[in-house]
Amino acid sequence: MNRLLPKPQRSVLRTFHQYLMEPREMLCFWGAGWDKHHLALEELVEKELLVREKRPGAYSLTKAGFEMMRECERTGA
Repeated sequence: MNRLLPKPQRSVLRTFHQYLMEPREMLCFWGAGWDKHHLALEELVEKELLVREKRPGAYSLTKAGFEMMRECERTGA
């Protein structure tokens, strides 16, 4: 399924992996990271792979998003 995700969305999931994020752990995007990823972040929210947190620019992985992140890392997508 990960090949169905566009490259910008896979890039966001790689960012979560880089910080060793688990489901329900908040990651904040700001500055250049926000500028680069804000559209993909919202698309992943619509796909229910991320949850938008109350803090501006903050998102967390859902269980499905965590599994997708791991799948992307396993396959190198």
